[in-house]
Amino acid sequence: MELSNRAFPRAPKPMGAPAIPPLFNVLQKAINYKIPYQLMARLHYLDLLLMIVNYEIQAIEEYMKSKKDDSEVEIHEVRPEEVGYAMKKTG
Repeated sequence: MELSNRAFPRAPKPMGAPAIPPLFNVLQKAINYKIPYQLMARLHYLDLLLMIVNYEIQAIEEYMKSKKDDSEVEIHEVRPEEVGYAMKKTG
């Protein structure tokens, strides 16, 4: 699965415009995740969006797990106190 294809690319928006991703991007992602059209038609837009976000999270978690198995890459789970220390150190 290719993670470089973002679900909702950032685009300049006019002042006061809602932060809603374009409908075509949502439909494309729904089709990529094989969500049936009948379900897409029945779901509220925000529910469909939430479903797609959950699929994206699962894809990222699977990608990270596959990288964890790679001996060249080290992934470290960060604890909240480590985040605070890093923020103090850089800022």
